[in-house]
Amino acid sequence: MAYDYDLFIIGAGSGGVRASRIAAGYGARVGICEDYRVGGTCVIRGCVPKKLLVYGSKFAHEFETRWPTAGCAARPRIPGRRCATTCRKRSIA
Repeated sequence: MAYDYDLFIIGAGSGGVRASRIAAGYGARVGICEDYRVGGTCVIRGCVPKKLLVYGSKFAHEFETRWPTAGCAARPRIPGRRCATTCRKRSIA
């Protein structure tokens, strides 16, 4: 019996997308289906957006504390410091 796909994946969350890419990289004909949005809960609404918000909230502090070791001749001016502080206060740890 012949099939259209070598691998058919149900669910295009991060695991399903990764599995389909790996299989396709080895030459498999891959089909994937998703009911709502590709990426899954973690990528769209969960872990990844939270991690980006937390990273962004810490950026100004890290930049200010490490500029002397980065070879900068003068202290850099960071616009948006107030924004970073606000994000840090609102971030979910």
